[in-house]
Amino acid sequence: MSDIRIVIVGKIPPPIGGVTTHVSRILTHLKRDGMTNVLLDLSKGFPLLWRNHLRNSDLIHLHTSNSLLRFLVALYCRLRKIPLVLTIHGDLGRFNWWGNLWDSWAVRLATVPIVLNKGSFRKAIRWNARAVQLSAFLPPLEEEKLSEAMTTAIKLMRYTHKSVFCTNGYSLSYDTQGNEVYGIFDLVALFQELSEYALVISDPSGTYAAYFREAGLVLPVNVSILEGPHPFIPVLKTCDVFIRATSTDGDSISVKEALFFGKLVIATNVVSRPQECLLYEPKDQDALAERIRESHLRLGAHQVKMTINAEGLSCWQSLKMIYHALQGQ
Repeated sequence: MSDIRIVIVGKIPPPIGGVTTHVSRILTHLKRDGMTNVLLDLSKGFPLLWRNHLRNSDLIHLHTSNSLLRFLVALYCRLRKIPLVLTIHGDLGRFNWWGNLWDSWAVRLATVPIVLNKGSFRKAIRWNARAVQLSAFLPPLEEEKLSEAMTTAIKLMRYTHKSVFCTNGYSLSYDTQGNEVYGIFDLVALFQELSEYALVISDPSGTYAAYFREAGLVLPVNVSILEGPHPFIPVLKTCDVFIRATSTDGDSISVKEALFFGKLVIATNVVSRPQECLLYEPKDQDALAERIRESHLRLGAHQVKMTINAEGLSCWQSLKMIYHALQGQ
């Protein structure tokens, strides 16, 4: 099979988040498999100089949370007859009326739209018969390390508490209902009551730490924030349980990473989750507290790594099949 020139449009770390991590791992897998690729980094804008890269590509794979940009790139590719793989990171239908309209047309125009959960797939398949549901989880190929100071901060928590839980937030943000997306404020309030357990918050953008400082809020002694750019996998490895307290979601890479490394996962039920997760309703603090106590009792009595590992490998193989199937179209 002849080589295929793939243009990846998206962002890579820093900052570290679900989408940037996914894009970075696609590039790593492409390089490992010897597939020609070019990254057009959206963090550097969308310059006119990119037109040559787009025109000369065999295939474009777009990763952005901007619904209007999704539509414009999809329209451009349709007019130029360039195959477009469009990954919808997040839940379809989570924007306002205009945003959801742009998304619906982007899905219609894309050659192969990829969505991350069952709810989004039910919508996408009505608009485009070639829509597929595919996990965003790709196994990491390179070992990532945490700074000594951050590692020490987590270990200190372990010495003085029964179990260490962790969560992460790409950046402080709110959904269309005004809820803080990552649920970190509610987690801090709950762990203030559950003082026998520790909570580590991964805050790569530093926006949560800045918010607490500016508001003059003092964190409980059993809550620690890791502020500034850092990889999340070493945090997962050092902690016992991962909590995904989001008010909306796509196919959380962090959930899949936690399961991949054999960690228990507590998550909101806002989207379909892997069967290994312990689920609860958003804002139900009593149910979450019960899940936290339950997970502490279950530590060491679970085995999930091989299932998630197989899913990650299947995701990459499926992506490669999509790329090659579109070659020459």
